[in-house]
This record gives sequence, C-alpha cells and structure tokens, in this order.
Amino acid sequence: MGHAVAMGGLNLGKVGGAFFSAGMGAGTSYMQGGDPWVGAGSALMSYLLNQLQQDNRGSNSGSLAKKIVPQGYIKLNGLTDEQLKDIRIIPEESNDPMITPSKNGLYHGDGFYFVGGDNHKYWYKVSNGGGVYVTTVATKEGYNLITQPINNRIWQSLANLFHTDYFVGWRPVSQPHSSSNPFAKQP
Repeated sequence: MGHAVAMGGLNLGKVGGAFFSAGMGAGTSYMQGGDPWVGAGSALMSYLLNQLQQDNRGSNSGSLAKKIVPQGYIKLNGLTDEQLKDIRIIPEESNDPMITPSKNGLYHGDGFYFVGGDNHKYWYKVSNGGGVYVTTVATKEGYNLITQPINNRIWQSLANLFHTDYFVGWRPVSQPHSSSNPFAKQP
C-alpha cells in the first residue's frame, strides 16, 4: 500500500504529498484568520509523522524512518592510537562489520564496546538521533574512558510517541546487544 496523496488519478508521491499537506494547512489557517506558516508547519509535521507511523506498520518497515531519523553518533576526541584499539563501534545494521576506529572523529552507529567494560558497563547504547562524546583521562593505572551523553529531546519525544526505545548510556550485561562483544571474557 502506498502512502501518497492522490487527487483524482494524479498520484503526488511522498514529496508531493508533503507539499500538498503544507499548502492545505497554510490555506486553512489563513482562511480561519491564523498564520499560514504555522498552519503549513503543523500540517507538514502531521503528514510526516503519519508517514513514519504508517511505514513502521507496513511491510517495508522503517524505510521512511531510516530516511528521516538520523543515526546515533559517537564523537571520539583526544584518544591515542592505542586507546582507539580499545573501542569497537557497533554498526546500525546487524550484518555490517564492527568498526575499529582508526582516528578521532565522528562515527555513526548503534553504540560501542570498550575493552575496559564490565558487567555494569557492558556496552554503550546510542539511540537514533542521540550521541555521545568520548574522551579519556589519565590515571596511575592507565586511563579512564569519559562519556558525555548527548540526548536529543526532539527524537526522544518522537520515540516516546511511537513507543520505541530511546536511550543513550551504558547497558549492563543483562541487556546485551544483538552483536557479540569482542572484548567479553570467554568462560
């Protein structure tokens, strides 16, 4: 089933549907004495949220959601080459290989594993639309990993609206990722 606005025999498609919705919202708001820009924005947001909800229920689950919702991101800053080897970025798609960061910078993914993790800090989850800044601080024993979560309130609200999980932070071993932790101690 397509999610496009159709007028007579003319199928406007998703982009045309968005423009049509915004135009109708602007016109309706103007005719009622309101601000056309507010009407256009409200109608457009309603259209996009409806498309997102329809895609999540349809056979092509999440296709529009993947186009609209940004991936989670991990920003590595000030890590040495040796410290970078202690991190594995978990890709968004489960069939993609893990990423071993080769330099400081921005990486996209579902989270990361850290060689110094334990049962309470087994992996770091980064929901879509969220992020984390990662740096280190020197200690007598070596270094500690410092994480600063970046929660995006807009995407967090949308996740709540669609009853999906939004989380940025450490997950315990009791809430494992679907991938295997490459640093986990084998029994």
